[in-house]
Amino acid sequence: MNYCHDCAVKPSEFHKDGCDVERCPNCGNQMLMCGGDCGLTDEIWNKRKPWTGTWPGQEEAIEYGFY
Repeated sequence: MNYCHDCAVKPSEFHKDGCDVERCPNCGNQMLMCGGDCGLTDEIWNKRKPWTGTWPGQEEAIEYGFY
């Protein structure tokens, strides 16, 4: 199983606060660095997705044949 290397959650779980892998659901940047300064609202935050077991962007790279 591909646990998150930073916060150790398993796929289908949400990253823990301060995780360096989680992406901002509003702007897509690293959540740890964004901090919601991009206009993130509670409504958008509640639409975030759980950890899939793959790195951010990896699924898209596979889909487009770059991986």
